Formats: sequence, structure tokens, C-alpha cells
Amino acid sequence: MRSGISVRVGPLGLRYAAGADDRVNIAFAIRRNAGAAVRRNRCRRRVKGWLAETTRPVPPGVYLMSVGAGAIDLEHEELTRLLEQLFDKLNTKLVKVS
Repeated sequence: MRSGISVRVGPLGLRYAAGADDRVNIAFAIRRNAGAAVRRNRCRRRVKGWLAETTRPVPPGVYLMSVGAGAIDLEHEELTRLLEQLFDKLNTKLVKVS
């Protein structure tokens, strides 16, 4: 994804592009040196779980989330805090662009 809006908070990065429909599509970029597949997949599930349960606005579109090694083993509360900051930052940028 070359175009779109990028934001970063700590070990998490997010690139967003508006989609053709009203769905949220997310892909992950987690390097192998971040940990074993079991740990990387667990991190993906935790992020997807947060997206399903959050009350924060998550605009429909296409997302590419980059996850650094530092995010793999974060406690639930810390990961939640970083995700909230990440999407708040994205929404702030989207308002400026609109």
C-alpha cells in the first residue's frame, strides 16, 4: 500500500486508505524476528479482538498494521492503550484531510 495516511505510536504503525465499501479490512506486517509464529498470530488475534470490541471510531477502509517486536509481548492494558492512541491519531489526521 503506497498511498494513504500513516500514523505510528511506539512499536505500532498503521497505514489507512479509504475502501470501496463499508468494511474494515486489515492486513498485518510482522517480521519473523519479532518472535515465533505462535506469538505473532496471538498478537494478530489480540488486535482483531480489540477492533471487534472497541467503541472508538474505526473508519471503514483498508489498513496495513505494522507490528514491531516490542509489541508482541505487551500486556493487554498496554496494547489497548497503544491501539487507542493509534486510532485517535489516525482520526485526527482524517479530520485534517477532510
